[in-house]
Amino acid sequence: MSDLVEALHAARESYVREDYASRVKQVFREHLEMLEPDAEIEDTLYFNHSAIPDFKLTWGRGAKGKSSRDVFLRSSYAAVVAGNETVQITSGDPIFLSISADQVVEEPGFAMTKADVSHAASQARYSLLTDVEAFKEIAAPVKDDNPLSSAVRSNFLRGGRGLVDEPVAERLLLSGSDTGESVTDLIRETFFEDAVVRMERTALLVHWAMSPNEAIDGLAKLDGVMSTDELRSVLPWLLSRATAPKRDGFWAALGSLFSFEQLESLASELNGMDLTGLVQANLRTWSAKRAYVGLNVDVEGNPVSSAAAASDGSIESADPDQESDTGSSGWRFNSGTLGLALGSTMIRVSNSGYKLKARPGSSTPKWSATVGRLDGYSLRSASISGIERAFRIDARESGNVRRDVETVVHSVEDSYFVSHVEVMLPGPDLGDEDTGAESASVDFAGGIVVADRAVQLGALTRAAANILANQGLDEQLHPSDPHEPVEQVDP
Repeated sequence: MSDLVEALHAARESYVREDYASRVKQVFREHLEMLEPDAEIEDTLYFNHSAIPDFKLTWGRGAKGKSSRDVFLRSSYAAVVAGNETVQITSGDPIFLSISADQVVEEPGFAMTKADVSHAASQARYSLLTDVEAFKEIAAPVKDDNPLSSAVRSNFLRGGRGLVDEPVAERLLLSGSDTGESVTDLIRETFFEDAVVRMERTALLVHWAMSPNEAIDGLAKLDGVMSTDELRSVLPWLLSRATAPKRDGFWAALGSLFSFEQLESLASELNGMDLTGLVQANLRTWSAKRAYVGLNVDVEGNPVSSAAAASDGSIESADPDQESDTGSSGWRFNSGTLGLALGSTMIRVSNSGYKLKARPGSSTPKWSATVGRLDGYSLRSASISGIERAFRIDARESGNVRRDVETVVHSVEDSYFVSHVEVMLPGPDLGDEDTGAESASVDFAGGIVVADRAVQLGALTRAAANILANQGLDEQLHPSDPHEPVEQVDP
């Protein structure tokens, strides 16, 4: 992409009246497309007209409707000031784009200062007055970009307002390394209100990632609901920052702004990244419906033996289908699902029945070998089968499912295997709102736990580990939490 200023200079140097307008408009169109690839750009076929814009930018065609802005190309700021255009042209949330960056003019009969330009920009609340140098600054790709500077670029044409010259553009783009009240004020002055909400939240997260000691004091400022696009721009960057806050309070506050479903939608962007702090802090508030227990395999597809687990019992992690790192502990996305490794076992959680399905044709365990794993769980039903007969006992027929199963097993001479049990798991913790408990079916042959409705992510993971894999997770899932271990819940 050619330099904007140089391209315009070349157009003026080779000035041909019939070609000049089309060449200038083509240069600007290319840079508009670079900065706003998702916008529809309409060329009105007018150039530098007093009332008709040069371009019309339109965003969105979905359920939320669409928004648009008019772009007026001007030879200079002086043309805008002299024509009082910010007062005369207000419809279409206009963008006045000056080809010249000069803000001081002294000519016979006309003088203009930077203060005059600032005053002109302040005359209309939703008009943007900018110039070619600032536009080039905003549009230029930058190495080591941070989420806030990305937000500045993505919101500049759609939600920018006021005077944004080159110094202001530079301050906005450097805001990731110069966060604080001054940047917050600048964002509020420079963008529409709906963009400000998103950008202020991004500014706080960027600031705290760079100054983690200040994060805890400002957690109360985090509120609202993050869009998936907003999350996509912030979370991978935040997780990759060595200086990001380590405390649970920060990750819990961040996790309250989005759902586990949104996190799942970013599986490819987060593949292999350590999500332990984030997930551990939101095990009670996030919810899921499925947990699958399978083999933890190495990069060559070989099962990871229990001996490969850390000697201190810490959680191991591996990718069963692609590359794995059996020396890395914690929660990670691999192959599109969030996984937690326990030695040779991998537990995966999801809301999607397409991502996690029961495995076919596996054997079922004896009831006698399983009953101890059910300690602490309220049973809603159990299905057992022997050589000669099979039984299903559920809560509609019994006040104590486990006791009645034990009675059958000990009173009838046979070897009984258990295919399914239904346990009660707590719903997500929504603060003062009591979500109660939900039924979850444990399929021993299929190696999967499936809840009727979403339940706490931590409780679901523990059920899969304790009941299917026979591996406790009390230490890893915060036993001090009042909701854990799972309390007896009457069905």
